[in-house]
Amino acid sequence: QRWRDPDLEEVIEYLTHTSDVIKENAAAYLQHLCYNDDNIKSKTRSLNGITYLVTLLNHDKVEIQKNACGALRNLCYGKRNDENKIELKNRGGIPALIHLLRRTQYEDVRESVTAVLWNASSSLHLKGQILDEGLNVLVKNIIIPFSGWDADINRRLNPQ
Repeated sequence: QRWRDPDLEEVIEYLTHTSDVIKENAAAYLQHLCYNDDNIKSKTRSLNGITYLVTLLNHDKVEIQKNACGALRNLCYGKRNDENKIELKNRGGIPALIHLLRRTQYEDVRESVTAVLWNASSSLHLKGQILDEGLNVLVKNIIIPFSGWDADINRRLNPQ
């Protein structure tokens, strides 16, 4: 049998495969397919791809988490993809992303999570939820560590 690229339905099915390697590669390939292709983004949503990617955010393997975030980032990019942002919200994606941001120790996963949240936050329907659920985690895990500000030093110099 000749080698061929899997079609979109197959790639989305692979997100639920028993093999972690296949899940990891499927998420990475879906990220590639969705890049600047609004038609593929819409089809991915209709085939429940966003649901499966949100599930992968809770996976133990870092590469699977990162690739799922990459695919979600591309699926949520652009004003024409507000339906994908709403689907992300409806499938529990915002709390799952915040939970992953809170628990991961890997900087590249943090960057990937914040990229998805950034793209999703362009939807007026999601801004409030992202702020309500994610602001403290974003400040603690992203803004403070990368600002150079040391909260412990400031507490010692300015006790309350």
